[in-house]
Amino acid sequence: MTFSRLLRSLPQYTHLSPISPKILTPIFVIGDLISLNVQGGMTSLIKDPDTAKIGEIVVVGGLFFQCALLAGFLCVVVVWNWRLRGLSDGVGVDGERAVNWLETGKWLKMIYVISLLIFGRSIFRAVEYLLGHDGSFFRSIRFSHSSFLRIPALPLLYLNTKYMQ
Repeated sequence: MTFSRLLRSLPQYTHLSPISPKILTPIFVIGDLISLNVQGGMTSLIKDPDTAKIGEIVVVGGLFFQCALLAGFLCVVVVWNWRLRGLSDGVGVDGERAVNWLETGKWLKMIYVISLLIFGRSIFRAVEYLLGHDGSFFRSIRFSHSSFLRIPALPLLYLNTKYMQ
């Protein structure tokens, strides 16, 4: 949503985006909701020993779908950023700077960092499910229960410390 708002704040450059800002947010929000519903719905299968393996496979599939969706989103952002930086003049019609690079760069950095943290969290959870609940990953002292609670909070912590006032 933040990237779509950034695009709409620069209407003269929305044509540089591979996907229109009108459909950008709905595509990724609906995809994320599908992914989360698949993951949430299948966790109930993990409780039953007969269907636990199927549940884990489907949850991992949902996590990898979420990673693919996020990678697609990052590709859209990177393509738009490259196209914007590739403009030869960088000057608007009225002679002023067309893009406030400091402000735009701040929001793009936030989008990149948060997206990569969410991507890392999804990979972490996929590894968690792939190794199973009795794997060496869970027996390691470094990966205690409190570690699992901190990883999902990293994107929110970054956003809160860097961009909220």
